[in-house]
Amino acid sequence: MEQVKRWQIVVFVAAVAAMAFGVWWSLGRGPTAKSSHETLLVDVTTGDLFDFSTKNKGVVIPERNPDTGKIALFPVQKTEGGEWVVESRYLGKTALKEVEGDPKMLDAGTGKVKVSSETPKRYVAKRH
Repeated sequence: MEQVKRWQIVVFVAAVAAMAFGVWWSLGRGPTAKSSHETLLVDVTTGDLFDFSTKNKGVVIPERNPDTGKIALFPVQKTEGGEWVVESRYLGKTALKEVEGDPKMLDAGTGKVKVSSETPKRYVAKRH
């Protein structure tokens, strides 16, 4: 049997260190984010919030308002400052042209939305 060479020891130690790092990375970083089957949408014409379940069906942006049947819903989130904002990536010219009605509750430049109520309406989309 040959004698173990120094470079072989270095490779073995590096492999053990990489494996230990991999275990720490996957298990030791605290709680992981849970997958959510819900998204919060706002009607940019009325300011109404909708809590959409996406468990059975995905959401197309802009989405159709289940109450009015008009295309006007965009994803929204509340900032730490308490403002409701639609991310700029959803506010392209083509998306806003699809809105059926006047997006009067939305400042397209900043993405800020004036909501009618902080309590969203629950909606479960049905599979077609």
